[in-house]
Amino acid sequence: MRHYFGYDINGHLKTIEMYGPSGWPLDQRMDDANCEHKGVTSLRASRVTTAPNVVGWVLYDCPCSPNSSCRDCKCINTKFATSFVDAGTKALVDKPLRTILVDNQPVDNEAVITRDPGATVVFKVSSPTMPDGEKALCIQRGSVDIALEDEWYLTFTNGMSEAKTLIAPAQGTRGVVHIGGGKVRPLAFFLRGFAATP
Repeated sequence: MRHYFGYDINGHLKTIEMYGPSGWPLDQRMDDANCEHKGVTSLRASRVTTAPNVVGWVLYDCPCSPNSSCRDCKCINTKFATSFVDAGTKALVDKPLRTILVDNQPVDNEAVITRDPGATVVFKVSSPTMPDGEKALCIQRGSVDIALEDEWYLTFTNGMSEAKTLIAPAQGTRGVVHIGGGKVRPLAFFLRGFAATP
């Protein structure tokens, strides 16, 4: 099933373009600047207002059956979250692999880290092939705060992001940090406050 992703000047994906019940027809190409089909020109014109940072589109021919409905496509959101457009080739490529390090120890995606309430932990993200200067957006969620701000960026240098200190919340509560970005695969971890009773 054919879909298109709109991307910005840095190759970060910005929009998902789905068409009809079963994907874009072969003669309607968002990635062809010379395509004058009404559906293509109309969508391009609307994106000038709704997504002005989009500079081009890249085809994603997903493995879902063209006989199925776009609404049933389960892979498009995952592909959107785990890909970007290479600036040189204009091809859709996978985001680099990455690892969360908490107190310099690797942890699994969506791991629950337990510390005494009020204790600090330091985390950073390792991604050996991440370009220098790339940024990861971090957002804290949950019913309790574990950072001083709700959103912040970590900048990569030599395959490693900056470090960020978090504070374990009150006994039995937990917060979560979601991490992602234009070239950073989504990941998250939880920080739970829990002290064993004597």
